[in-house]
Amino acid sequence: MDLVVDTNIIIAAILKRGATRNLIFSSFLNLHAPEHISYEIAKYHQELMEKAGMDSDSFDAALSVVLSQIDVISKSAFSSKLAEAAGICSQHPEDTPFVALSLHLRIPVWTHDKAFSRHKEIKTISTEELLRILISE
Repeated sequence: MDLVVDTNIIIAAILKRGATRNLIFSSFLNLHAPEHISYEIAKYHQELMEKAGMDSDSFDAALSVVLSQIDVISKSAFSSKLAEAAGICSQHPEDTPFVALSLHLRIPVWTHDKAFSRHKEIKTISTEELLRILISE
């Protein structure tokens, strides 16, 4: 199953063991993210390190391992969808790269952000929904 991964999924996988982390490493999933994900994680790097109880090197190593499971896609690859995504995300511009990539690849966004579902033009999937789908297959 192909999915665009929201930043909160990556953060959850780093911060604690559980279903989200296990799914990141699942062979059943092909995960994609816009390169913007690196900016978002860098923006909160210090706060995330503290929450994880890690020093910078440990956090960066954990992040690298998680990101190794994700196809990080350059903005130029989905630039044709940025204007449409910006219109969809006018109230929440930080979602634009994820929505644009979702539109480009025609796949859902995996997110823990319940408010993300406000973007009716794309499909979203939660970890709980994803687990139900994978268990039923």
